[in-house]
Amino acid sequence: MDTALLHKATAQAKTQWLEQALADLLPQIWDLTTDQPNWQDTATAWAAQIDHLLKHKQLWTPNQQKNRRTDIANALRIIAPNHPVIPFVLLSSEIYTQLNNEQAHRLNTRTNKFFSAQQADELVQRSITLLDRENPNEIAAGLAVLVGRRISEILISEFQPKTSYSLLFSQAVKRRGKVGMEFEIPTLAPAHRILHAIEQLKDRWNIADLQALNLSDNHLKRRINNRYAGVSPTCRQHFADLIPGREAENDDGERLYTHLFRAVYAEIATYYYKPAWIPDHRFKAEIQGHFKLTDTGEKIPNYSARQNYDDYLIRDRVPGQPGIKLGTPGVEILEVFQADPSVNAPAVSKRKLETGTLNALIYRTVDRLLFSKTWAEAATGLVLLTGRSLPTLLEATLHPQSDFSLIIAGQAVPTLTSAQQILSAWTQWRALDPLPAVQIDPAIQTICQLNFGDLVRLRSLPDLQAIYTAIALHWFCPPTVDETRFLQTIGARDPAGFETIRRDRGVKLRQSPMPELTALLQETAQTHQPPTIAADTEPSPPQPAAPTTMSTSTQLSVDSTLLKTAAATYGIPIRSPETTDGLSDEAALTQVLEHVCQSPPTAAPTAPTPPAPDAGTISAISAISAIQDQAKTLAWLTRRIEALEQQVTTLQQERDAALAQVQQAGNPPQWEQLQAENHRLQQERDEAHHKLQAFRQLLLGSGIDQEATPIAAHSPTLEPASSPEPPESPAASTTRRITTDDALEQIRQAVQAIMALNNQEGRTFNDKWYISFPVVQTLLRAHGFPANQKNVAAVFAELQDELDHHHHQHRIGSRHNRRHPNLGTIADLVNLGP
Repeated sequence: MDTALLHKATAQAKTQWLEQALADLLPQIWDLTTDQPNWQDTATAWAAQIDHLLKHKQLWTPNQQKNRRTDIANALRIIAPNHPVIPFVLLSSEIYTQLNNEQAHRLNTRTNKFFSAQQADELVQRSITLLDRENPNEIAAGLAVLVGRRISEILISEFQPKTSYSLLFSQAVKRRGKVGMEFEIPTLAPAHRILHAIEQLKDRWNIADLQALNLSDNHLKRRINNRYAGVSPTCRQHFADLIPGREAENDDGERLYTHLFRAVYAEIATYYYKPAWIPDHRFKAEIQGHFKLTDTGEKIPNYSARQNYDDYLIRDRVPGQPGIKLGTPGVEILEVFQADPSVNAPAVSKRKLETGTLNALIYRTVDRLLFSKTWAEAATGLVLLTGRSLPTLLEATLHPQSDFSLIIAGQAVPTLTSAQQILSAWTQWRALDPLPAVQIDPAIQTICQLNFGDLVRLRSLPDLQAIYTAIALHWFCPPTVDETRFLQTIGARDPAGFETIRRDRGVKLRQSPMPELTALLQETAQTHQPPTIAADTEPSPPQPAAPTTMSTSTQLSVDSTLLKTAAATYGIPIRSPETTDGLSDEAALTQVLEHVCQSPPTAAPTAPTPPAPDAGTISAISAISAIQDQAKTLAWLTRRIEALEQQVTTLQQERDAALAQVQQAGNPPQWEQLQAENHRLQQERDEAHHKLQAFRQLLLGSGIDQEATPIAAHSPTLEPASSPEPPESPAASTTRRITTDDALEQIRQAVQAIMALNNQEGRTFNDKWYISFPVVQTLLRAHGFPANQKNVAAVFAELQDELDHHHHQHRIGSRHNRRHPNLGTIADLVNLGP
């Protein structure tokens, strides 16, 4: 008897107990042939020992015994291809047919199991963290999810880098000796991390002894799976709360965990990476290796295996939808699909950002995250508001450049909130203890889900940088500058599938006067001609409405050439007779005024004649100069705002009379209603004063004493004799005359007032306020005081220790103000008046 051959025969067993039993039993029939007398009795007796052995191992039914009987028959074939005992060991053909029919029925009646997109992302993040563990079972469990292969496939297959999120995979399952079979598979984590983990696992789990047995691929993989049986329990330990196991006879689903991840992996990969023009089943067949090879090497998809792997589905994924990660940095369409005839199908749709979404993102970031004492939360805020990577923020030095731009690592960067806020938050963040590297990505994903989940789907630091880019393009990119050139100038990454619904550019450019952007404008000046301004005609001034009538349907008469000049400055399209695209004159004027009010000019030339048009782009200051020179065309706006002030005054008088009556009658419900109306009217009045102040500065220029000289004095011919100048509101006068020192003192008083509110005896925890930028600014504006962000930031820096102590004393965190969905109520609780 050949000892080496016996060892090879026993190795066909997939369990250790059967391998040991065959070592004892096979010598009994080693030389048995059909030429020997009574050979059938010997074969029957030997088969009876096998029956007894299987029942001793609790394998009673044909379905339970069939795999072990196949192992025994394979062992006999090693001794002799047609060993006479083989038919005595195997089940009858009728039983095998019945078992196959039963298996097909189970597959056909198997119900789908659903998991959510959020569970899918959580599953991927957990798996990524396992790749850095010391326990090889945990590394294998992570790989089972991230590449959708069993541990045996991973250990005997070859993996080569392809793209940032894909690998070339060879020696697929059940390919039985096929050499050179290789195809591209997507990875649910960066490919370089997958490759490193595979190398680590192969170093720790050496299978050279099994490979030396020259077993078939199928048998070799079974031996490997049995040797490293700890992977399935590890999968169950880490993932059972996210993905349920399959049910089967003699198996409650626990031992099928690594097997089911072929289906789970394929579903998540389809959700992430499938092109729009490829059907789901075709994409899954490709990445799972479900195809046959023709004699010429052509791959033919084999969809017969779909029923084994199509039972795990993402509940909130629309079948056929394109992958949500297509277009993100490093993600490429699999090469096999790039050659598809339908490759010119419509591109993957981008995620649109509405104006309200932008505002909510910035507000929540500043209010909840930027000044958080939690390292990951503050990091999330800094990345979103600057577009810089974490290594840059950790290693670089930040210097202020303007109110809304910083110098970071030697590069000018526009910021999505005031630069002073960023600097203050960055300084505090650098003093915090950073998270371990493996915990950063999961923490960022959780923070994004909690804070922005109802606004936009963000999952990673690259998503935060992409959001920054989309907003920066909308706010700061000059309309005449190529977007790619702009992003290179500010060092921002690609928006990666995000874009704002409003496609106008540079809407807040004047808030961040960066020299780099000015240089870009000068470079493009030669290729853009300014709008022509008619110098030999003067428009007739519109007849103003009476101050007491504020009809919203009044037609406005505005110099169209001037309006187009101003609109072009802010990238606002105006409808023309030749096209229906763009805005009406009135709508365009409204947007121009919005931009001017949001960022009033710091200086304006006082020359009476507008500059002659040249070949360069009309800059913001040039447009303002033209508007100043055409003051009589826009003078109606001043009177309209003052008329609004007069109306507010009238309403206030009516309100005061009504309040007096209610106080005498003692009617609490009406009293509360009128108090609310009072607050609304105050806000409306303050907004009107703010606009009036901005436009007076716009029309008169910085060289004129705005505080002492009424606007009518500069254009007396515009004022009708029957329209006396309405008296100036005391509140508006006070706002304009306030000095920086006074403004800072008012901010300090606002902060102290909120502290006093929190310190009131009996005030509950939920009724207290975290002293943040939005809260203080809301309180100041409600009382008619200026709330410049730079001044507020200066006071916060001055009172930082006192604020920290106060918040710590009351155990108030940066997210506390979620309990106050309406920040305006702070004005009802705190009075900043005398």
